[in-house]
Amino acid sequence: MDLVKIAEEAFACGKEHPEFRSGDTVTVSYRIKEGNKERIQQFRGDVIRISGHGNKKRFTVRKMSGNVGVERIFPIESPFIEEIVVNRRGKVRRAKLYYLRALFQHLHTGYPFPEGCKYYHSQDCAARLRALHGNQAEGQGR
Repeated sequence: MDLVKIAEEAFACGKEHPEFRSGDTVTVSYRIKEGNKERIQQFRGDVIRISGHGNKKRFTVRKMSGNVGVERIFPIESPFIEEIVVNRRGKVRRAKLYYLRALFQHLHTGYPFPEGCKYYHSQDCAARLRALHGNQAEGQGR
């Protein structure tokens, strides 16, 4: 057997995580080591993409912190991930939800879309976000 595959199998954490897809809202609890102390931090946001295959699969979670969008990429097999909780299932038709970056910025800041943006003339951008998040997304703009 290949030496690299043996090493990968030895370091695989073997944790079972729930099934989730793009568009789902998840809470990822992961360990952070600061100096000689460890703590568990939770990162709650929307899964905007899942990439890779096998034990090298990774997913990107995006959340809004104030008016700033924060994205974090997590490897599925990371030993630092304590648990993944699926808070809400999303109903989307895409595998990669990069368009949410523009929609979140528009909804949370209240600023109009830039002139060249493909959602500039779209009247249903808030409706798309409401369908993904329910009615919670209303009224968070300025």
